[in-house]
Amino acid sequence: MIEILLFCIVGGIAGFLAGFLGIGGGVVVIPCLLFYFEHVNVLTDPMRVAIATTLCSLVGSAFSSTLAHKRKGGLLPGALTALIPGGILGASLGVFLTLSLPELYTKLLFAAFEVFVGIHFWRTHRRASSHTQTPSRLTLGLLAFTISILSAMLGIGGGVFTVPLLILLGVEMRKAIGTSAVLTLIILASGALNFVVFGFTEPSMPGFWGDIYYPAIPPIMVCAFLFAPIGAHLAHKTPTSLAKRIFGSFLIATGFYLGYTTLLHSLATI
Repeated sequence: MIEILLFCIVGGIAGFLAGFLGIGGGVVVIPCLLFYFEHVNVLTDPMRVAIATTLCSLVGSAFSSTLAHKRKGGLLPGALTALIPGGILGASLGVFLTLSLPELYTKLLFAAFEVFVGIHFWRTHRRASSHTQTPSRLTLGLLAFTISILSAMLGIGGGVFTVPLLILLGVEMRKAIGTSAVLTLIILASGALNFVVFGFTEPSMPGFWGDIYYPAIPPIMVCAFLFAPIGAHLAHKTPTSLAKRIFGSFLIATGFYLGYTTLLHSLATI
């Protein structure tokens, strides 16, 4: 019962973040599942199972967040057709790399990138430009492919990359968050499916679909689904400048978290 309550709380927080910031919430879910798999249900490769289970458990919140942003007109025109091919291919490649390559240097690079972009958001005090533009479908497709690779490897939805890059391309803040929610849904669904098909961490233990520990999925998914619209509603009510600062704070915290946990894990294996 305690484990189910923990999964429900984690899912609610992750769903709110999915709606408010257009992210998958992996930064919340992964450490909680990692702790569970290391200390309660001990596995041979807890990090990979935590990543795979996180991707699957957050599909519901990403779907809910995408619908909420679509109803509020927060998606770029033609975003779905532009993002789906690159997102599916990129997430599949990301899962393949997760199953076969070490992740130390990649995680440290992403951590540094997130801290840098977060500081940039905090230091930007200029008024938002009234001129916005929509990136081409080719640009969106390449962006989706690249971000999906990195996101599937880290077990996140990719909002930490998608939102700032779309803004740099001239997309308005709220549409960047809404479009990020679409790509997050694609990454999570495609990544989870690949971990089911190609995962093999605990083939002899009950409760697994490939690398996914399915008993954790219903409480996380249901609570995340319920709280995602609340975050999306608040995102459209919050001033853009405040949203940027909140997102910047999230990036900085995520970057330091990834860097710290990666170095800690690396030192522990020496």
